[in-house]
Amino acid sequence: MDLIKTIQAQIESIYGIKLGTSANDYLIEHKELMEFLPQHRNTSLPKELFLVNPNPQDDTLEVALFFDPELKKNLTINNPLELLNADNIAY
Repeated sequence: MDLIKTIQAQIESIYGIKLGTSANDYLIEHKELMEFLPQHRNTSLPKELFLVNPNPQDDTLEVALFFDPELKKNLTINNPLELLNADNIAY
């Protein structure tokens, strides 16, 4: 998703930082998201989700980003970097 790459570059520029990795590397699809969620819960999925899974045994974190496919489609059609309006901020 090019929009994510552009937003990341803008955030890096604003804060004067350079991350060694791309946010795109952490994107997961619906099937992968369902593996993170408890199977016994009926969970209403948000349009976007940042997942963090700490592993205290080896002092690491797993992170993932999920964006609903309809949200991604809408933001491709109504790119908020080109024009900010109700179609892309109230979706």
